[in-house]
Amino acid sequence: MSGYGPAAALNGGARISWTAAAEQTTVRLEYTRRCRVGCSVNLDHESCYRANDVGAGSKCGNPCAAELLVRGEPVHAPGLRLANGSYIGLLEFTLPPPPTRGAEHDYTLMLPWGAAVDFRGLRLSSLADTPRILPPPPPPPSAAPVRYVAYGDSITQGFCSGGPSYPERLARLAGWTPVNMGIQGLAAASGAAWRHGAEVGAVVGREADPAARSLVTLLIGINDCFSHVVDGAGWPARGQGSTGEAVGRVVDQVRQAQPGVPIAVITPILTAGRFISWRRGVEELRQQIRDAVAARRGRGDRRLALVEGAPLVSPARLYEGLHPTTDGYDDMAASLYGELGFSPLAASVTDCSPLRLRVSGATPGGEVVLFFRRRAPPLADAGGSLAPQYMCRGRGLMLSPDGLVDGFADEAGEASMLAPAVSCGTAQWQLLDLSSCLVSRLGHAAARNGTAGTLRAMMP
Repeated sequence: MSGYGPAAALNGGARISWTAAAEQTTVRLEYTRRCRVGCSVNLDHESCYRANDVGAGSKCGNPCAAELLVRGEPVHAPGLRLANGSYIGLLEFTLPPPPTRGAEHDYTLMLPWGAAVDFRGLRLSSLADTPRILPPPPPPPSAAPVRYVAYGDSITQGFCSGGPSYPERLARLAGWTPVNMGIQGLAAASGAAWRHGAEVGAVVGREADPAARSLVTLLIGINDCFSHVVDGAGWPARGQGSTGEAVGRVVDQVRQAQPGVPIAVITPILTAGRFISWRRGVEELRQQIRDAVAARRGRGDRRLALVEGAPLVSPARLYEGLHPTTDGYDDMAASLYGELGFSPLAASVTDCSPLRLRVSGATPGGEVVLFFRRRAPPLADAGGSLAPQYMCRGRGLMLSPDGLVDGFADEAGEASMLAPAVSCGTAQWQLLDLSSCLVSRLGHAAARNGTAGTLRAMMP
């Protein structure tokens, strides 16, 4: 990614995949800059990010170790994680023996967002036949592969997470191949000025499989709150040179490169803690972005969606009021899975007053909870919350409920749920499956159907 220096060279979420039949596989990585666990590095690339007002129990995470997946599941590999938590130079480690001797297995090595690390190759050995390394197998013919390209700032990068960021977590839920294009410190205006949208479009098109499908999310703008894109009073400027105009130009660049790709523009997430004073300015940024998306949809772009970012993460799961914690990134992925329309758990309104929903995609025979808020707040006051701790360890919700009802799905994963004294014209609602811990899209007067208007409905 041009124009943004060393921050653009980090390769968080990059994946190396192979299929091999070998009794022993040794992997070599090289850390080109020192990485320390728990030290999220500032833009000076030396000092650790600190928030003085955050309690000692809250820690801005920084993973240095790569993650190994065998057949899509995480696997521990001795030597992959260093006891002293400091990584620099060459690192060589051996994969655990394959479950079945001589059989082919699929491996994926996912590089961490918090380290500058290069892949230096594999060494295969076998006591029997010559070891073989093969390209990854093609996906099942029933499902064309999906490449998910996530472009954004440090929140997309995964800053402060002790593990993968939301794009990797979301892709794992959906079975996609993620490409994380998060850049620490990125502002919307700089992304537009450097034609990053064209580079995002080029990445979308860099897919060898002609049957592959792609989708793009854009989450930028929050850094404009302390950049030059402000008016004389310090609030986000409007008109020429504004954040809204800049986000619109990034969308235009992606669209010019990829006319048919579905794009979801996510408005900035909630701010809290020491950043709570930003709320007025951030809401102004959100409105500018809403206007930019609406203008392009008004000109006929029917593969462009808007996702409200404020409810995606509860303020309780922000490290210092700006970056999500590790659990916050997990909630963000689950919320986006629903908001983009890909979560199997969905609800459609069958009666408006009182609110009755037809539920589908739940765990067969499993318990489902319907959370609701009788009167939806203004967009400027929207925000998420947490379910009770005994429900999926306090899964993040996209509303602050004032009531709930529960029920059980039938053998087809369907149910009918009634919220007494609640009207679909004024309320918000969301489902939580207590078996899978998936959530549905946030329902409200303009979103009464599980997938209408979502990115899923725009997929070719």
